[in-house]
Amino acid sequence: MLQSHDSDHQKKIDEIRHNEEEDLIKILAEQRYGLPYIDLALMAIENDALRYITEEEARTLGVGPFKITGKNIHAAIHTPNTPGAVKFKELMEEKSITTHFYMASVASLEKVWDRYKEISYATTSRIGGLDIQSDVLKEIAGNVHTLNDVTRLLTELIAENSGQHKISRLLEVVLAGGITL
Repeated sequence: MLQSHDSDHQKKIDEIRHNEEEDLIKILAEQRYGLPYIDLALMAIENDALRYITEEEARTLGVGPFKITGKNIHAAIHTPNTPGAVKFKELMEEKSITTHFYMASVASLEKVWDRYKEISYATTSRIGGLDIQSDVLKEIAGNVHTLNDVTRLLTELIAENSGQHKISRLLEVVLAGGITL
């Protein structure tokens, strides 16, 4: 009972700290730096924006690219006028991309950086296209004999912690199951 109370108390403290940081960043962004504030907690992070720099570069530079529209990239930063922000802007200018900075909390930046684990850096791709390997489909099809086999494979994939290429692997199982059954 005491541990539950301590845990609830700690969660409340963490929530208050998070809200204070968001409030502080918002005030600093608008009043001191004249930059827009953004809370990425409920926003989708666009994969295309992440592909302009690697996760390591983003962390090192302290930026979180989250949206790309045409030749405009939108990126979260915790502190403006840092060498990292300047370097990111220069890198984008080399690619003829205009940078729009938004001040954000560390939690928002972490969300962007964590999203890198979900994207693929395939060397060849086309928008709206898929590259399905026939040998992978044959291998999966060899393990699929019933609908329960497909269900089992999908359940195992969903339970995995690794998010890298997860959607592609799920699609391969579904296609192999469809072809086999």
